[in-house]
Amino acid sequence: MATLKQQDKLKSDGFTRRYGGVPVLYLESESDRYIYAEIWFRDNQQKVEFVAVNQQAGTSGCTAVINHVRNQRAQGNLAWGLVDRDALMAKGEWDLVWETDDVKFSLSTPFGPYVKATLLWELENYLADIDVCEAYLARAKLRVVRPATQIHQEFRAHCEALVPHAAYNAMAHQFGRSQTGDGLTNCFPNRQLVDNHIQSAMLSGCSSIEQATYSENINKVDRFDHQSGTDQQRFEGLRRRVHGKALLSRLVTCHSLSGKVCDHLGHLAEEIRRAGRVPDELKSFLNDVITT
Repeated sequence: MATLKQQDKLKSDGFTRRYGGVPVLYLESESDRYIYAEIWFRDNQQKVEFVAVNQQAGTSGCTAVINHVRNQRAQGNLAWGLVDRDALMAKGEWDLVWETDDVKFSLSTPFGPYVKATLLWELENYLADIDVCEAYLARAKLRVVRPATQIHQEFRAHCEALVPHAAYNAMAHQFGRSQTGDGLTNCFPNRQLVDNHIQSAMLSGCSSIEQATYSENINKVDRFDHQSGTDQQRFEGLRRRVHGKALLSRLVTCHSLSGKVCDHLGHLAEEIRRAGRVPDELKSFLNDVITT
């Protein structure tokens, strides 16, 4: 029979002992865990344990993931973390928030070597895959898939309309103001009208410094836009920085889909897997978790 000291040691060993050395990947929420574990990487569940961080840390979000991975590593456990790019804003890593060079971004380790920040702003940005979304919309509305040029133009326009939204929320976070919701832009068909609304209804009560920061942020978001490229290239650039939930919210509203954005996430994730379009960035990271 183990002594009390030995029993305490076994309890503190955490997941490494419980899962026989299988690495544990902590995720920000249960919905993230479902998409990564049950859909995109369900064939890897014997090689890595996917855990929503609140199951172990009692709270969710990027900070919980970062701290819990650090604590687990300190105990000698094979812990990893995956957080959305927006965690960089939460942690004040502003240079990386605005970094447009994918290579520089990918080589950065702001949260240490065991926590990855995604290239795109949040998980929903990955679900906003042009081809998959168009096929999903066509089936939902019982119509044929539209010409590629029309689809790409629409998706680029949605991202453009979200530039002021992203700029305002970054300013609001920096100055401790409440950020605006994902559905703010849904009733505005283009960027100019979104900007007009923010300028008149939201910035009018802000200080001159906050207003100037908003204008600076507009330029910073615009740097992600490959303005000399095709609509598809411009969309892919802006998709790194606009808010994915807001983008999907515009699509749901524009195409009169039933339900809320969250009602479509699992379906889109499954369609992405079925189409073989799970991002290489995420597959490469999971391979590092499994093999390192």
